[in-house]
Amino acid sequence: MGFYNKPIPMGTFQAILYEGSNNIQVQFRALLKDTPRNHGNSATIGLENAKGNGGVLYSFDKVSVNSGSVILFTPNGGSYHKNDTAPYDGVLLGPWDTPPPAVPVLTGPVMNGEARLTPEFSWGTTDYADKYRLKVDNDSGLTSPVIDVSALTTTSYTHAVPLTANTTYYWAVIASNANGDAMSEVWHFTAKDATAFPPGISALISPVQGKTNVVTSPTFSWKAATGADSYQLIVSTQRDLGSPFYDKSGLTATSQSISGLAEGTKYYWGVVAHNKTGKTPSSTRELTTVADLDDDDDGVLDESDNCPLVANAKQTDTDGDGAGDACDTDDDGDGVEDDKDNSPLVPNPDQTDTDDDGIGDASDTDDDGDGVEDGADNCPLIVNANQTDTDGDGAGDACDTDDDGDGVEDDKDNSPLVPNPDQTDTDDDGIGDASDTDDDGD
Repeated sequence: MGFYNKPIPMGTFQAILYEGSNNIQVQFRALLKDTPRNHGNSATIGLENAKGNGGVLYSFDKVSVNSGSVILFTPNGGSYHKNDTAPYDGVLLGPWDTPPPAVPVLTGPVMNGEARLTPEFSWGTTDYADKYRLKVDNDSGLTSPVIDVSALTTTSYTHAVPLTANTTYYWAVIASNANGDAMSEVWHFTAKDATAFPPGISALISPVQGKTNVVTSPTFSWKAATGADSYQLIVSTQRDLGSPFYDKSGLTATSQSISGLAEGTKYYWGVVAHNKTGKTPSSTRELTTVADLDDDDDGVLDESDNCPLVANAKQTDTDGDGAGDACDTDDDGDGVEDDKDNSPLVPNPDQTDTDDDGIGDASDTDDDGDGVEDGADNCPLIVNANQTDTDGDGAGDACDTDDDGDGVEDDKDNSPLVPNPDQTDTDDDGIGDASDTDDDGD
């Protein structure tokens, strides 16, 4: 026998009649887990006569429970009296056997309620139950069940085959063990098509809660909600999803890609499942987008970019000062800023520009502007388009101080283009005989 604070079993008793007498011995066996519950940690037992009067009460507390206290009830006229001093007679009571299971307590579908065509049947854990049997029938007698599942070891069950819509069903659970069975109350509900209910909750999948470094064009995904016709994805910088950055309804898939999220920003997102009956919001998750690691989008991460805010994929740094040319105001580091430098990529602090063409000699390929590039010009700084080199010494006459190579410089040579190291001038006309067509002047 047992006693309850419905629907929770509080404890169990074992009772035995003394052979050859009218005495009854009762022993309290177990308070569930021997821990206080909301009904306290004490209990009362009493025996009464058949008329329900003249009985006596005995209170059990935690101490008496732990000591295996026994009460002996003895007849006294029309009622029983207890004997507090009765010893525990273990031999008389014998070993403790597992009692039959307690009565299962149903939890859902609720009594006289409505449920989907594939409802989840659930009930509370039942003391001493080894297994359960679920019976569902459209008749209260449960004689021809449409669902009859035995040997269940869990306290819930969902049948894969839908029930018939707009039909009343009755159901019960039978708990059993080796010593007996116990059947629950019979509850009933009406099966309704899923569209008669608002949709279930969509379980969010990705991005996971609290994820960081999310790309700015992420894909959001979620699980299908029971009875949903469509979904609404909401993304916002506000926890309550107010003033959303993205709000799109009518989605029929369970994923959606978006773009344009701000970098290094926290966002919140959720999904609302819709059908013709109503809508059901999901939980809300948060994510943080990746910080901008390449501000100028030149393919070089900011931490390695010598111009992080100006695109310069080649990372050219002419003067090697750590600032790329794209953002350096003096690329060649000669002290003259690029917008004033006639040779911005070749150092030339004196800004020499021989031919005055606006390109400094340091970077001009034809310094004298004679049409002959400096690398081939025998006088790169003096105009000499014909490249005359009388003495063939590699220095054009235009810049050679001794054109004929006779050892006498041109400004003193009386025959500057014809070698005459002795400077002979027979007629003393200032023109050396070497180049004078009338040496004697006659």
